[in-house]
Amino acid sequence: MTQNTLNTIQEMEIKKAPEESTQEAANQLYTKKQLAYFIERHDLDIAKSWKKAEIVSALTEWMDAAAKELLKADADLQALLAQLTTEDSFDLYSDALSREQQESLRLLIEHGLVYNVDGSAWIPESAKSQATESPSISKEAADSNEAQKTAAPKSQETQTAQQTNAWSRPAQKAPALSTQEKIARNKQARLAYFKKQAKKKKRK
Repeated sequence: MTQNTLNTIQEMEIKKAPEESTQEAANQLYTKKQLAYFIERHDLDIAKSWKKAEIVSALTEWMDAAAKELLKADADLQALLAQLTTEDSFDLYSDALSREQQESLRLLIEHGLVYNVDGSAWIPESAKSQATESPSISKEAADSNEAQKTAAPKSQETQTAQQTNAWSRPAQKAPALSTQEKIARNKQARLAYFKKQAKKKKRK
């Protein structure tokens, strides 16, 4: 485990699990120094001079919203959280953890999804329910996908219909010639005929 990540996880350690399985109850067990870490880390609009109960209340509210966004954006992180919910005891200080797992655990701790209780992972009930939720697809994305599915067949149907109409459309007749055009064509035909006859006479 990288030293910086290990130090952060160690500094976030609490000595016992809270009596209630909630984020707020777990946050109450943090010292003011530990709570200050969250404020600085996430640049929260929370004053360190507030009473501890006020800091805990504001931090818990932020964690609730931020944790949902975090899991929605990272399926791998949600999978790791789901794995932790099935473990009886997960050693947060294990040397067997990969670098990615180390960083993921730090993120989970920093968002109130996992707590370091004496070196082991402890998970509040709200985080357990989020770990098993299916990744949600926004209504806009769902509507867009549906529109694409229905648009393709319609487009093909339109194209086929246009082709069918083009093939089934009767051939248009040439426009009728006017009387003057007919006379002009007849004159040209007669001239051509007389020229032919004149050439034949010369040959004789």
